[in-house]
Amino acid sequence: RKDLAEHNEKVFSKFVSIVGGIVEHGLASLIAKADFDLRSKSKDVKCCKFLEGIIINIQKLFQVLSNLLPPHDVHDVFSRIFAYIDNKVPSLFISTAAASSSDNGKPEKGPAKAISFSLPSTDEGKRRMVKELDTMAQQLQFNGVVRWSFSAPRTIEKHLGIEQEIISTIEKSVEESNDSELPLTKEGDEEKNLGQNRPENDESCEEMIEKRNSSQEEIDVNEAQGTGDLVNGLPSDGKKQNDGYDNPDNTGVPREPSDTAQTTTIEKEED
Repeated sequence: RKDLAEHNEKVFSKFVSIVGGIVEHGLASLIAKADFDLRSKSKDVKCCKFLEGIIINIQKLFQVLSNLLPPHDVHDVFSRIFAYIDNKVPSLFISTAAASSSDNGKPEKGPAKAISFSLPSTDEGKRRMVKELDTMAQQLQFNGVVRWSFSAPRTIEKHLGIEQEIISTIEKSVEESNDSELPLTKEGDEEKNLGQNRPENDESCEEMIEKRNSSQEEIDVNEAQGTGDLVNGLPSDGKKQNDGYDNPDNTGVPREPSDTAQTTTIEKEED
């Protein structure tokens, strides 16, 4: 079992070496033909020849190995391949641009022609380069077997300074937004908005609350006047109805009839 694991390790590493040879020796020379500043003017989102060659070769290898190896071995192989691609592609772009820059101004030696490549200088070209790397990453996702989170686009994005430009743009927008706002100062217990006139019909919260309280007080007074005459069980004309009972303490509980009321009642019954 140990021998089998060692054999698989050698075979899987060999696949990575094959892909590495194709990328570094067969496709790297195509980097010189990629002018991302010029490509940014095209609406076509097709990848450059270098990235397109990587996509085609890896997809073909996947079609072959997926029919020969079990899924877990396919996952193992392509995880290694993608890790290699994720690291190698950005480094090839950067190293080729550096080599081309150092060769400028030097006389050519021999029949070989120096590679001329430079990283994009315009914002559109930088975004185009990152977009093509994102496209490569999307086309190298094999659902159900291997899905890889490529960091190559973010690596190039950071190297080109796009990340810092975005941060600077956001900070500038925030500063402009803050400058456009009118400053507030506090005088006493009130905050005044400088340079801004309040409309004539605009009212502060305190004024609105005070008016609401005044209106409520008027309503309470009107209600009190409407029922003010009916106090302690008296009718609105102020005359107390004599029913033979005295209830001077406003408790609502009738007392026993007075002696006078009892005498009057007896006389009526005798008549």
